[in-house]
Amino acid sequence: MAEQAENTKKSKKSKKRSNIVFTIFMICVCSILGFAILKQYQLKLDLDSREAILQEELKKQQNTKEALENEMKNKNSPELIERIAREKLNMVKPNEIVFNDTNSGKRQISNTDE
Repeated sequence: MAEQAENTKKSKKSKKRSNIVFTIFMICVCSILGFAILKQYQLKLDLDSREAILQEELKKQQNTKEALENEMKNKNSPELIERIAREKLNMVKPNEIVFNDTNSGKRQISNTDE
């Protein structure tokens, strides 16, 4: 009888020990999974913000593309040719006087026919 009681105590201790080991193991597994999920969530937030930035940049590039396409369609218009000649080539019409403002770096054109 004493031997049976001793075996019962040993089996209870063994079960307690295995329950503690199992509990510690499950806590470790849950912790690892929790950290992995948190890391994935942070990565998702970073990628979402990058996507928003890239979407905005894409819109800007599309607007630039549309402006360039419109400019290409109107490349032979007299208004565009005159604007390019004035702004990029610094050309003026006959009877116009050019005033260079040294303080602001701007160019002012005055027509002498007026």
